Amino acid sequence: MAEKTFGPRNETFEQLTKRMTTAWSLVAPLRHWKDPVVGLVTKQMLATLGLTIEDVKEAVSFYTATEATVMECLVAPGYQPGYRVTADGYFMGPAGP
Repeated sequence: MAEKTFGPRNETFEQLTKRMTTAWSLVAPLRHWKDPVVGLVTKQMLATLGLTIEDVKEAVSFYTATEATVMECLVAPGYQPGYRVTADGYFMGPAGP
C-alpha cells in the first residue's frame, strides 16, 4: 500500500512536517509561538535549507492561521539580500487565544 501524500508537492506527512517546522523555525516568535511574527530571513539561509519564501509564508499560515506579509530587504550582519516577514500571529488571528 502506498504511503499517503499531501498537497501539490505530494509530500508524505513526515516531509510536510519537516518542511513546515524548518520554515517556521526561521521566523517563529521567541517569547511565545502564538505572538505576532516579525522575522528576518536571508535568501542564502533559505537556499541552504532548500526552502523558498513561499515555504515560510505557508508555515506562518500553517502555525498561526494568519497571512504573512513579506518585504524584500537587506539583512544584517553583512546586509545580505533577504526578507522581512510579519504576521498578526495566532493570538490575533481567527483561531484566537
